[in-house]
Amino acid sequence: MTTRPRNEWAIVFRGLRVLFAVTVAVFAAAMLGSLFWGSPEGHPTHRAGKILFILFFVGAFLVPVAVFTAVFFSLDLLARSTPGLQRLGHPLVGLSLGAGIGFGAINGLVGTVFLFFFVYWLLAGRVIGRPGWDWRAPWRAGPMEIAYLVFALWLLGPMAVSLASLGYAAVARVDPGTPPFVVQYDHQMDADLRRAMARFPDAQSCLRDGARAEVREDLLEMDWDRIRNGSDAEVCIFRLLHGWGGVGEAQSWLEAQGFGVGEGFSSERPHETVDGVLSVHAGWSIRNDGPRFPTRGPIRRAFAATPYGMSVVTTFDAEGAELLFVSVGFSTL
Repeated sequence: MTTRPRNEWAIVFRGLRVLFAVTVAVFAAAMLGSLFWGSPEGHPTHRAGKILFILFFVGAFLVPVAVFTAVFFSLDLLARSTPGLQRLGHPLVGLSLGAGIGFGAINGLVGTVFLFFFVYWLLAGRVIGRPGWDWRAPWRAGPMEIAYLVFALWLLGPMAVSLASLGYAAVARVDPGTPPFVVQYDHQMDADLRRAMARFPDAQSCLRDGARAEVREDLLEMDWDRIRNGSDAEVCIFRLLHGWGGVGEAQSWLEAQGFGVGEGFSSERPHETVDGVLSVHAGWSIRNDGPRFPTRGPIRRAFAATPYGMSVVTTFDAEGAELLFVSVGFSTL
């Protein structure tokens, strides 16, 4: 069996490093460009989150990653054999930053493209005048390379933690808690919900410090700082609203959390389905007010801001006395 020469493996590793650096830089530049030149009508976190939605779900926007990777990988190899090219680095970076600011005021997309070159240099640009970070000698990393690694871990760390958490929750047996959390259909009981049920086993676990589940008014004190996703919100809304009252009281609890309730789906005029159950609907504008959760962490807030709206549907029995289900949804298009 033949082995790939050492220098070829080095080229492969350099290509992967450039791909990773370009991906991180594209995300960072897109978020900054959306914040700087996005629609002023939207909440800043929504403008940053919207570009993440586009990058993830619209394939055409992944083309810049491939193009920039090819360009910078070629420059990376060329700069090693032509050191004189590195002297052009700082002037070009300064020019790209100035062009980004100038064009951004006219066209946000063009400004973001120029901004990318500056962000790439700031985070990991080996080809434009700095030696860059060598994985074989990490102790030689400079301040900018360290900042790049911290940013990358900051961006990817929550994803890894979430995947590990979901993997554990998928096989774990979780008690439905008090009151027992249920879903309308069996397939809705996914790993996220099981993890949320374990984190919030009862109403007390959903409340802010100092609030007591035995005191009815304290059931309004939901601790949104601990809510990480829609499943957490579903479980805690169910736990607290279950003890608050029936369909006639649902609107007051939802409005106390900051949600808006429409007249046609309110406690006074709940929606009645063909099955005879009653529901009260509420909404939260992520576009105007930012994400309802999480309340901490810029990266988490940006990912939570990809939709433009959040909805809550609370379903009660035909008499309106018992809460049956809670559903939290998001609008992205």
